[in-house]
Amino acid sequence: MLVGRSLHVRTAGQGSCGASAVACLLCGCQPPPETLIYLSPAGGGWVDNELIAGGPPRPADMSMILGWRALAPSSVCFWASPTIGSMQSFAPPFEECMHVTRPAAFPDSLSAVVTLDGTSRTGWLQILPGSAFPPSSIDTYLEQVRVLYGGRIPQWTHP
Repeated sequence: MLVGRSLHVRTAGQGSCGASAVACLLCGCQPPPETLIYLSPAGGGWVDNELIAGGPPRPADMSMILGWRALAPSSVCFWASPTIGSMQSFAPPFEECMHVTRPAAFPDSLSAVVTLDGTSRTGWLQILPGSAFPPSSIDTYLEQVRVLYGGRIPQWTHP
């Protein structure tokens, strides 16, 4: 089960210069963003869909997972708060889904498709123990939300 672990999707695709993620490391362009998800056993968690390869989650790119549900043994969907930059006086949570597969050509590996707003990203899945979201990043995120909402964390609702 993936609950209580961090799921790091290393996105396959092109970076800012049109090169692959590996080539970006060589040519110095921005690699494609990666996704980091933590599903808490309590039903919440964290997500960062703009993770920079090799870097930690950044509070401005993080969202708080409000609830999640397994759709099948290999699929999960969750609802999350908007990122700090997307927050307004009212901003509904968004739904995002992840489907995990074991490619036939690489039976010892896992790949994932992450879908948000009709756009999908595919990449290799790395499962990490516990939460890969540093407490300092979570604290900064929560403080910035409190500033935006008059000292409190909003009670977002989801289906």
